[in-house]
Amino acid sequence: MESVPPTNPVQETLSQASYNRAEVIAASKANLDFFASLILPAVIAFAFPPLFHAIWELITSKALLHRDFSKLAIGIPRGFAKTTLMKLLIVWCILFTDRKFFLIIGATAARAENILSDVADMLDESNVKVAFGDWRTGMEKDTQTEKVFGFRGRSIILV
Repeated sequence: MESVPPTNPVQETLSQASYNRAEVIAASKANLDFFASLILPAVIAFAFPPLFHAIWELITSKALLHRDFSKLAIGIPRGFAKTTLMKLLIVWCILFTDRKFFLIIGATAARAENILSDVADMLDESNVKVAFGDWRTGMEKDTQTEKVFGFRGRSIILV
């Protein structure tokens, strides 16, 4: 039986013998589609549309600023992956910024806890562990409502 090569660009990169961790990290930081397929390889099957790329550029550029108090609102109809984009943003900020405290607010406590759980699952993805390390190694507190851990040179709190 002939094996079918992976169609996911991250799977292709990670499965090659010439896998370069630095290139994966750089591509993850710069490219929404690559990052999303690295974090959610079983979910992300297609590239994001140009609107999402523009939103991503805006929010990641703001996340890299220090002492910036800008407020952003994303007005997109229900069912267009806004929450998924925000979950990806939280993981991206953990991996690529110096932010230490993340407060997740949802319409209900249960929704916020679900988002926190999904972010933890994204960080548990094997691709993330290979490229960035295991975030659970520095775990100090792991509850349904709060995660406190040392990762990438800083103490991070997810609430």
